[in-house]
Amino acid sequence: MDAYLIIRQWIEKWSVISSEKVSELISQPTFKRSPLDMDNVVMRCRKNDTNFESLHREGRRITGYTFGSGELMLRIYDKTQELKKKGKQYIMAEWEKHGWDKESEVWRVEYQMRREVLKQFKIETLEDLRTKAPDIWNYLTKEWFTVRQPSLTDNTRSRWSYTEVWETVQESFKSFGELTGVARKK
Repeated sequence: MDAYLIIRQWIEKWSVISSEKVSELISQPTFKRSPLDMDNVVMRCRKNDTNFESLHREGRRITGYTFGSGELMLRIYDKTQELKKKGKQYIMAEWEKHGWDKESEVWRVEYQMRREVLKQFKIETLEDLRTKAPDIWNYLTKEWFTVRQPSLTDNTRSRWSYTEVWETVQESFKSFGELTGVARKK
């Protein structure tokens, strides 16, 4: 929000802003290990009526996953591997200041929503986004894509309880605001 206000004030020095639209949303909680076991995934992301997913590797080591495509995507990836590859050690130095042990993998869960999906949620302005963000996060982490704990008594994956790690993902935006209810209208 601070960055938005600084940029908006700068633009207003040079022009009149008649309207604004949110064009993309990326949200990124981070974890010390991969929150994913593919056998326990329940998802709605589809492409041509089939689940759409891709696996990313470096040699034999899995470094990430991508689910969905285009307008709505989820990326789960090893952030430590990405930073080493791109030479961004300064970020790791910041992690160290906050207790990172220099050896543990840090995994990021990153959702990306483009304009078409934001319109489906009736998000036009930044204020719309601020108001609906908790509901959108709820939809993304409890309906669109989930990681579940297998049940010995129920074969229906969507009824399995969430894994502990996935519950942490779901609650990562808990202080972001109140749930008021939102619907995705296609």
